[in-house]
Amino acid sequence: MMENPFIFTMDSGPFLDIIPILLSHLDLLSLVRLAQTCRFWKQRIYDDLKLWSNIIELPFMGHMRVYACKRHDIEKIIQVKLWSMILPPEDPKALETILEKMASSKESIRRFQHVEKVLFKNFIHTDESLRFTSLLFPSIKEISFEGNLLTMIGIQHIARNCKKLTYIEFYECLSVDASIACCLFNTEDHKQSLERIFIHGSCWSACKTQFSLHGSMPFMALCQRCGLNFNELKNEKEMLCLYHPGTYSGYGHSCSSFNCCGSSTP
Repeated sequence: MMENPFIFTMDSGPFLDIIPILLSHLDLLSLVRLAQTCRFWKQRIYDDLKLWSNIIELPFMGHMRVYACKRHDIEKIIQVKLWSMILPPEDPKALETILEKMASSKESIRRFQHVEKVLFKNFIHTDESLRFTSLLFPSIKEISFEGNLLTMIGIQHIARNCKKLTYIEFYECLSVDASIACCLFNTEDHKQSLERIFIHGSCWSACKTQFSLHGSMPFMALCQRCGLNFNELKNEKEMLCLYHPGTYSGYGHSCSSFNCCGSSTP
C-alpha cells in the first residue's frame, strides 16, 4: 500500500517558514487559544518568547466614588485610563488572585520573563502579590509600592528578584520605613540599573520637605528642587532629574503633579 505523497507534518518542510508569519498576525487571546488546541502549538507558542508583549495590562476591577459617578461617565474614565478616579477593588486580595492564576503553570511563568512594564491600574499590592510579581516579571523596570497592605517582606521579594528596575516609587506607605526598605536595593545589580526613586506621602512628610536616601544608598543623590532621589553615578551621562522648580502635590496617585508645569512624573 503506497503512502499518500501529499501528507506532511507541521514541524517539517516549508511549513516551518510559514509558522512565524502566521503567529505574528495573532493577538494575545488568539495565541492562548491556539496553544490549547494541541501539543505542537503549545510548545511552539510558549517557547517563542518574541511572540509575547513586553507590556502587560491587567484587567480593570473596581468602582467609582458615589459623587464621581454623578459627575463623570465611568466608561469614559476607563477609556482614557484615569485610574486615580477609580477606587481599588473591595477585595484586598484581588491582585494576588489574578497573579496567582497567571503563575498557574511553568509555561505561563516562562512567557512573562521578558515583560518590562506591568500596568497594575488601580490595584493595591500586598506581600503575596509582590511575591507573584517578582516570580512572573523579573525584568520589570518600574514598581510602585502603594498603600498599607504591604510590608518589608513583599519589598524584599522585589529587591531580590527584579534586578532591572530603573524607577521605584513609595506612595502613602504607612506600613514601611522607606529608608530601611531602600537598603534592600543597595546592591551592585541595582546600582547599575536604578535611575530614580521617589517617595511621597506620610513617610516623606515626616521628614520635613525632602527625604534623602544617601545613608541607605550612597550612590543616590537628592534633588533639592523636586525631592527626587537619582542615581549620581549615571547622572553624568544622562539627565535623570528634570529639576522641577515647583512643588509636588495632589490628592490622588496619578492626579498629583508639579505646580510649575503640571507634570505628574519626576
